Amino acid sequence: HESVTRLASAPDGTQVAVKIYSRDHLTTSLRHFELQQRLKHSYILETKQVIEGPRAILVIQELPHQELFDFIVAHERIELEAGKNMFLQLAEAVQYLHEV
Repeated sequence: HESVTRLASAPDGTQVAVKIYSRDHLTTSLRHFELQQRLKHSYILETKQVIEGPRAILVIQELPHQELFDFIVAHERIELEAGKNMFLQLAEAVQYLHEV
């Protein structure tokens, strides 16, 4: 199970999300979170810190301005140029992940 809390008190002033994963229900390894921390790409949310506790793992990530799904729902239709731009950003992020 995962719980998300929003914070605005990151040292650099950016907004971050703190995701709390219960160790009892964790389906991934700690290595997964450590690998996330190494990813540095402008189209991938940055994992700033991973804190391992006895009952939970806290993952502090950059907070997105808006989730892609929420953007699409809010706009119902996306202009062709905007759609092309989003697709290119997704493709660049996926290419980066395959190269890492």
